Amino acid sequence: MMVLPGQSDSDIGLVSDIGNVLAFNDQSRLFESIREKLGINGSSELSDERIAEVLLSSKEFLLFESGKITDMDFFNYASALLNPYGNKRLSFTAFVEAWNSPITAEGFNTEVAALYAKAIRAGHAFIQLSDTNNLHLDHAVALFPFVKNNPYVLSYFVKTTKPDPVMYGVAAGRMRMFPDKCVYVDDKAANVQGAIDAGYKAAFQYTGDNAGLERFLKEQGFRI
Repeated sequence: MMVLPGQSDSDIGLVSDIGNVLAFNDQSRLFESIREKLGINGSSELSDERIAEVLLSSKEFLLFESGKITDMDFFNYASALLNPYGNKRLSFTAFVEAWNSPITAEGFNTEVAALYAKAIRAGHAFIQLSDTNNLHLDHAVALFPFVKNNPYVLSYFVKTTKPDPVMYGVAAGRMRMFPDKCVYVDDKAANVQGAIDAGYKAAFQYTGDNAGLERFLKEQGFRI
């Protein structure tokens, strides 16, 4: 194969989401931890739905994920809405502990990481592509050596989120590969379609089927 100057010599590149592919997130831990930090007993005083509305479905959450507001900005927004429910006030330290609680060492997907490690050892380019913020990143790299030791592109730094084609383009560029030589894995259908729309060779929606993921990667030409 002819390799152009600056182009990767990998014949096919693998791009993967982190959350719920390489590391499972248990959002119920977030809800429980927020109530605990606020001194609330039970969801009748502050429901999971309300916490999710404030922290996971708001425009401020999207701004935080895309690096357009800081972690302190997000904390100030969230605490202003959540503190009135509590018997205690959220400190920034307590908020960060709760925010990171869904990501645990036990949630790391060793089987998928092992598949990806085989592809890397076989000489395929690999990069992680995630919608995430600096707090979750710092926590994930402290917990997961695989995440820390392999390159990643994050929405917080790119200043946009999937399925914006810019995210996929940056990932392909970081691997020094053309998009049509890249394959993508994500748990969300919209992000899988985003990769196809961005010109990727193929994409796979991961639902926990490790055997299906392995078959897909082999079908795409990965030597695993």
